[in-house]
Amino acid sequence: MSLKQLAEESGGRSASTQNVPCPVAASKEEEKEETDDDSVSNGSCNLRVPVGAASEYGVEFQDTTEFEKFRAQKLASMTQDILLKTYAGTDTAILHRKKDTECQTIDLHMSDRHPDTCLAVVFSPTLTKTNNLARIDQDIDIYGLSISNPDPSQVDKYSTKFTLNKHNEGKLWPQGFFRKVPKERGRERTKDKLGTFLKNFDEINADFEAKVASHGIKAGDDLVAMVVNEGELDLFLNFACSCQLHNISLNNVLAFAGSSGIVPFIEATGAMALYHPGYAAVSRRASTDYLDRVFVDMMWFKAFSIYLVLRHKINVLFQDVDLVWFREPMGYFHEYIRAHQADMEMSGVPTIAFFSDDGQRSRRYTPFFANSGFYYLLADPRSEYFAWSIMIAMDAIQVLGSHQNVFTTRLMEAISVTAGHSKILPLGDFPTGIMYHHHRGYMKRLAEKKVHPYNFHMCWTQGKPDKLVYLRKASMWYLTEQCSPLEALIEEPFDPNDRNHILPPGEMFKFSQTLSGLPPAEQWQRLGQKCCTSMPNAP
Repeated sequence: MSLKQLAEESGGRSASTQNVPCPVAASKEEEKEETDDDSVSNGSCNLRVPVGAASEYGVEFQDTTEFEKFRAQKLASMTQDILLKTYAGTDTAILHRKKDTECQTIDLHMSDRHPDTCLAVVFSPTLTKTNNLARIDQDIDIYGLSISNPDPSQVDKYSTKFTLNKHNEGKLWPQGFFRKVPKERGRERTKDKLGTFLKNFDEINADFEAKVASHGIKAGDDLVAMVVNEGELDLFLNFACSCQLHNISLNNVLAFAGSSGIVPFIEATGAMALYHPGYAAVSRRASTDYLDRVFVDMMWFKAFSIYLVLRHKINVLFQDVDLVWFREPMGYFHEYIRAHQADMEMSGVPTIAFFSDDGQRSRRYTPFFANSGFYYLLADPRSEYFAWSIMIAMDAIQVLGSHQNVFTTRLMEAISVTAGHSKILPLGDFPTGIMYHHHRGYMKRLAEKKVHPYNFHMCWTQGKPDKLVYLRKASMWYLTEQCSPLEALIEEPFDPNDRNHILPPGEMFKFSQTLSGLPPAEQWQRLGQKCCTSMPNAP
């Protein structure tokens, strides 16, 4: 059927569709079970949209000031994979909207002029916002601010401003979540970090090669990379104790340290630790607030460390320090790759990355909602380029405050340019902070040992103080009282009551010094006896 015939059949205006209603819970108990489900839903139903039946949804064909005519050749079933397929001509646009409802937002996607080009609109039941080339929104004013919920922090104060007049007032304006662009100041800070790193690269690289070789790690193996400064040493030790209590070795864990003084303590757990002045300076103190200066500076460590590992053809699992482990996770990745190897070879589309699900469903993280605090990358040229592109984008990270947003743009590029695909990990197996805050049923089952995840990532916090509180409440604090105060673990601790005053070395720091020279396994056994414990109902 031609576009013209389809338009005429629908009265020149719309092609009707059919809505499959949402299932209704049979009881209050069933409704509660659905609420406690491990997955995160946006509450939308999975609709199927055939042509020709009357319903509330439709495709409208009309002339507008924004587009030419809206045309569609056919509607396919609205499934997880494909919502709409059509041949797009040189002057054709498609609009899918609620019938008799004016569009509040229009997502514009481009298609080339080749006659055999197909346009596919992909439906995902958890996706509330799209990642598109241009979004035209009636709620955005000429300055880029939301009319209903203005947030000046999203607007670049240096951008050109236009005066409203009869020609531009009342128009639809393109908008995106971030409208700031990196500035010269960010590039200067990037130069300081990247320049220092590259100037010292030969030494940094040699240190890395010697360290991983001492633990028997070579190309093709897996390595867990972490970044730690003094202010986060207690969180690292909590992670290490969770591993000891679940019989997980730290032999392939490498922490990139923010200072030389914490290297011996980290290595007393059996993990590896590296420090070099060429990493660039970072505060000894922990980040106290989300997106504060220390938080952003540690993003640099998170960027260069991944590149350093991947360039040696070593697969890398990067994770933040606010995690605990219950099971060794590498087996999950290996089994997934093995089970899907034939499909990947036939399609030519390999899965080279695994990201944990942040749980957030806002426009900021669309369309992957990937959390950059726990992810696994297979070493190949595509993932190595991905890591390099993050590392040289520090000016963008500076202005956005988090490299999680830069990750999203690079993942989109990976799909478009290199056919490198990512898998988002199931929240039931790899839970993040959203489960603590919004899924009490899951947390109850976790305490009762009725679910068996690989780890728990206590993100979704404003800063470190919140993490310490939530980890204790969730019975995931694995440190004894004598090892819990950060001041007990470091050589020159800050006085909690006077941040300008330095206290004497902590007791556990002094104890760790006595372990020097012992075999790594014996060091960790003795340190663990003093520091590691399980709370009641600990997972």
